[in-house]
Amino acid sequence: MSSHRKCIFTKRPILPKERDGVQLFLAELDSNGRLTGKTNMVDICGSIRRTGEIDSLLLEKEC
Repeated sequence: MSSHRKCIFTKRPILPKERDGVQLFLAELDSNGRLTGKTNMVDICGSIRRTGEIDSLLLEKEC
């Protein structure tokens, strides 16, 4: 069975058995900081989560 989830930082697939990988839905905001009604889905693998730097990496990526 193959996974269609891929880490946005490492570009590696997130395997179905990987328990520490996560999928986040981030709300899109307009220039005034209000919700637009759109969301962006991001997949993050466990190796990136273990670094403890997800917040700064997401800000750099501007998902």
